[in-house]
Amino acid sequence: SSSQGPPLNTVESIPISDYIKRVKGASWSYMPPMHESRICFSATVIDKKFIVVFGGIKGKKEGEESHFPELVSNCIEKFSFDTNWWQKIKISSAPVLTAFSWGLGNVYGSDKLVIFGGSDGNIKTDDIWMIDFKNKKAEMIQADFEDNVPQVAMGKLVVRSDPTDSKVTLHVFGGYGS
Repeated sequence: SSSQGPPLNTVESIPISDYIKRVKGASWSYMPPMHESRICFSATVIDKKFIVVFGGIKGKKEGEESHFPELVSNCIEKFSFDTNWWQKIKISSAPVLTAFSWGLGNVYGSDKLVIFGGSDGNIKTDDIWMIDFKNKKAEMIQADFEDNVPQVAMGKLVVRSDPTDSKVTLHVFGGYGS
């Protein structure tokens, strides 16, 4: 019987442009590890200079609560390609979540992340959050939905703007409870 083992904090990368150009010999390279091991989180590139990770589970609780996930203590870390190092980022208003649907808020700028749903380890939510990494703030987006709002965990979110009428649409795909 195989075991999944604990979450990892390792980071590996491979230049896919080598494969697109059909150049042989590319291999995975190891990057410095994140401060905290985690699963069920987002990772995105900001301004071509940084990788930002948000949220996640670092393990499970023990004893009678062993079926509850233990969320990461600092939900945001940023990797700099210039310094080749991870930095903990504190945004006090950011929710600590896991298994959420996320997408780049490219309609809002490349330094923002939109989060829909997810779990705080106990319940699923239908909240929408905008995390602004440049200004280090998080804001819950107040939306007046009908009664059919999905409570989603582990789905995928796409943020799309319509250039003809500047309407912004969130598309949620899959997940638990969707």
